[in-house]
Amino acid sequence: MHHFRDRWCGPCRTLAPIIEKNIQEAQGKITLVKVDVDHCGEVARELGVKAIPHVALIHKGKTIDCKWRGIIPGRSFGSAE
Repeated sequence: MHHFRDRWCGPCRTLAPIIEKNIQEAQGKITLVKVDVDHCGEVARELGVKAIPHVALIHKGKTIDCKWRGIIPGRSFGSAE
């Protein structure tokens, strides 16, 4: 799982502990990669990231599922599409 974020992004900081809790609950089945878009902007662009926070499952360089794009009020991590 890739979490595209930035240190200045309030919603990213809010979402981070939720993501980390879900990763811990997965008991090693999912690896979390935190991507700072300020330092890795080209990678983010190549993967089609247009807003942060952006959480996606990526396998062999291709997005196979996008769990979250930007902040959507009233939605929990488990219900994100």
